[in-house]
Amino acid sequence: MSNGNGAKDYTQMSDLALYEAICERQEEALATFYDRHATQVYGLAMEVLHQQDLAAQALRNAFIMVWHQCEAFKHLGFHDPVYWLMATARREALNLMRTHDVHRRREALVDRREASTGMARFIQEEQRNVERRWVVSKAMETLPLEQRLLIDMAFFEGLSEGQISERLKRPVESIRTRLAQGIKKLASSVVIR
Repeated sequence: MSNGNGAKDYTQMSDLALYEAICERQEEALATFYDRHATQVYGLAMEVLHQQDLAAQALRNAFIMVWHQCEAFKHLGFHDPVYWLMATARREALNLMRTHDVHRRREALVDRREASTGMARFIQEEQRNVERRWVVSKAMETLPLEQRLLIDMAFFEGLSEGQISERLKRPVESIRTRLAQGIKKLASSVVIR
C-alpha cells in the first residue's frame, strides 16, 4: 500500500504484511509495528515483572528480537506475528525476572556475608578488649593501694587532679606526682597485644 506520493503507508498494512516488511529491513515497518503493539507488550511485561524499568527493558528486548530474528518467526511456523511478539516478550520478561532474582539473591548473600564478617570482627575486637581489661586489672593489682585509688579516680571516674585533691584533701602536686608514678608503673607492667 502506498500513499499519494508513492511512499508505503505502513499504518494501513496488516500485522503480517508489516512483519514481512520488517524481515526486509524496513525500519518504518518496525516503527509502525512498535506503535501498534508496544502498550500491549509493556502491559504483559508489567504483569510478569511488576517493575517499570524491567518491563521497559523487556519491551525493548522483544522488539530487538523481532528485528534481528524475524526469520525465526517463519521458520518456527508462526502465523500471527503478534502472537510471536507476545511470546517473545513473555520469554524476555521471565528471563529478566530470573536474572533480577539471581542478582537480588547474590546481593542478599553478599550482605549476609558482610554482616557475618562484621560480626566476626566485632567479636574478635570484643575478645581483645576483654583480654586487655584482664591484663590491666591484673597489673592494677600490683600497684600500691594509693596509686590504684588515684588511677581509678582519674580514669574510671573521670575526675581531674584538682577534684581528686579536693576529695582526698591533699595538695594537687602530691596527687599529680603519685598519679604519674602509678601510670608509669602500670605502663611498664602492661603488654597489650
